[in-house]
Amino acid sequence: MDRKRILWSVATLLLIIALMVIHFVRLDNALPEQFDEHRILLGTLVSIGAFTNDEPAARVAVEEAFAEIERIEKATTRYSPDSGVARINTRGPGEETLYIDLDVSQVIARSQYISQVSGGAFDVTVAPLVDLWTFEEGATPPDAADIERALVHIGYEAIRLHPTSGDMTLPLEVQIDLGGIAKGYAVDKAHRYLRTSGAFTGAILDAGGDLRFLGESPGGGPWTVGIKHPRQDGLLGIVTTDGGSVATSGDYQHYFEVDGVRYHHIVDPATGYPARGLMSVTVLTERCMDADAFATAVFVLGARRGMRLVEGLDGVEALIVTGEDEVDEILLSSGLEGRYRPAEVPVD
Repeated sequence: MDRKRILWSVATLLLIIALMVIHFVRLDNALPEQFDEHRILLGTLVSIGAFTNDEPAARVAVEEAFAEIERIEKATTRYSPDSGVARINTRGPGEETLYIDLDVSQVIARSQYISQVSGGAFDVTVAPLVDLWTFEEGATPPDAADIERALVHIGYEAIRLHPTSGDMTLPLEVQIDLGGIAKGYAVDKAHRYLRTSGAFTGAILDAGGDLRFLGESPGGGPWTVGIKHPRQDGLLGIVTTDGGSVATSGDYQHYFEVDGVRYHHIVDPATGYPARGLMSVTVLTERCMDADAFATAVFVLGARRGMRLVEGLDGVEALIVTGEDEVDEILLSSGLEGRYRPAEVPVD
């Protein structure tokens, strides 16, 4: 199958998921104009659902937002030789210190903070581990010796940022992967274009399930977000939010099974193996890049330590689903009490 057909197959699947992931009440009358635009960016389907009383201006802003996402992708991807991240990862002897562009610097700086508060559960130096774990048809776990060799070069503490000069210093053996946070950063940057345009009564940015809201929901009231069931088709439940961002990390997104064991893409930087004990983590907070990265960090930490982290942070809430083959528990941070209902409860 050629690359274009693969991308459109992925787009079709992700569109179905996106329609399950977000649910909002629409009224037949007295609503602003609505339109939806979609692009394949950031390795996923990115959509913007816009509500506006000035559609021409809104469409211009939406195109600018997509252009910003494309620009961020080009800067932060590992897989383009011209990207800022690729330049870091292909540096040679004598280039332990190099100048990095502003976007990459900002993402790494925020990553370092999240790594510190999570005790390394989130770590952008996991590139060697990411390369070992593939999820193509017929995939198998990497050799244990290869994982051990990769772990030697994992550790966010090796990164030194120099904010005044724009330089970054790190050992030659250390490589970075911003896949766990750059998508959220791109959503945040696109959100700014929509917000400053003043053309929207409300909007939803969705990058493969990383969501950020703008303005009011159609018809008023809070936005309502469907949380996908990690083992079944359809929704696990509904969470309400007044705005901000929502991101989910789950063991059902990229995985393979060998001898009844599920190996997924959320790798613990301390062990080199997929984190165990949780099915999904949904994080709600203001910035999408924070929601993106904290969802991964909490998943790696597990239910007890992950919830302790969330409860110790201002403006961060989480829904944690535990279990292996079946859902065991649904745990809510204190700020989500009264804002979650199981999917079988009818929506008013």
